[in-house]
Amino acid sequence: VILKENHSSPMIASIVFVRSGSKYETDFNNGATHFLEHLLFNGTATRTQEQISDRIKNLGGYINAFTRKEVTGYLSLVPREHIGEALDIQQDMLFNSIFPEDRFPKERKIVIEEIRKDSDSPDYIAELFHDRWAYQGSPYARPVLGYENLISTVPRDDVIDYYHAFYQPNNMILLLIGDFATDALKKELDQTFGQYPARPLPSRPVVTVPEITSAVTQRTTAEIGETRIDVHLRLPSYRDPSYAALSLWSELLNDEAFSPLVQNLTKGEDALATRVSVSMETQEEFSAYRISAATDDAGRADQILSEILKTVRGLSTAPIRAEDIQTIATRLRVADIFLREKLHYYAFMKAPMLAVTGYEFVDQLAERVAQVTPQQLQRAASQHLRAEAYVATIVKPPDTMASSGG
Repeated sequence: VILKENHSSPMIASIVFVRSGSKYETDFNNGATHFLEHLLFNGTATRTQEQISDRIKNLGGYINAFTRKEVTGYLSLVPREHIGEALDIQQDMLFNSIFPEDRFPKERKIVIEEIRKDSDSPDYIAELFHDRWAYQGSPYARPVLGYENLISTVPRDDVIDYYHAFYQPNNMILLLIGDFATDALKKELDQTFGQYPARPLPSRPVVTVPEITSAVTQRTTAEIGETRIDVHLRLPSYRDPSYAALSLWSELLNDEAFSPLVQNLTKGEDALATRVSVSMETQEEFSAYRISAATDDAGRADQILSEILKTVRGLSTAPIRAEDIQTIATRLRVADIFLREKLHYYAFMKAPMLAVTGYEFVDQLAERVAQVTPQQLQRAASQHLRAEAYVATIVKPPDTMASSGG
């Protein structure tokens, strides 16, 4: 349980992170975690669906949930005077859901429609293809939403068994952030979440993520309007001493004023790409960069890929000033402060890393980044950003496919 007092507004967000996601599924129940997230709003032994969602809304609050590869999050945001009732509703749906049989077919249809809708999204198409190859042979290759045929056929009893296996208090993190007095809130927690004892959990699968030992490029066509280029660079885990420097590199590479990626790919009259971005993924076993670019000219895909790799390989000798580091560090601190003011958004943004690393690591990361020196940045690039081994994926619109390369 993590309690963070924030008295800037008379609201409290209660966010429960369940260590349950597509990472912990199998090829036979892929999508069960996301399906379960939907089902938990359908009623408990003492509350109907309406008495869960509508009651929170009638209190002037907000209720939602989300599923990721490593965590499922449930959040409620309510005025401070209603936090006791909100916690009671939240614990009830997490531990006492009954999954009414008459609601099950309806939720299947809702989830299947969500899969179909996302399957038409260019971003989702590119993401699925990229994950398939970047994480080939590991659970991270599975889509969070699962597949239509699995959701159509997964038995209700299997979903309930999955629920009882993973939805135990010792498999959860509860983050409360907002306008409360800690001692008083602890009493509310004792009366709600505190009534559930720890229970045995299923053994965690040993997740093996195959190393990337060579340069691989995979290509396909899809019904998208522009060409997508994605590059996966595998990095050491968050426990590695170089993590803070690598995290800072990802921020620098997204900074329009500094980033050589932005300058080399998107600036000038004859720019290669319409946009480029870098995201850093943090998992238990590894971290990684995903460098993404898009272009309206499919014929430039390989040139863009080549420029990305060339730029990354040059980072170890890129001129870095201490002022650049402090500018980025200040932005990170300010962004974190602003994010904490948007109480429920904090859950969406921080959930995956918090579930993997713990709250203290997330809370201290901005300060650790601020202490990185230019020399540490260049050393991290020299050690981990050589871009000799990578997985690149190129997704083009139909009728633009050139001969495949590797």
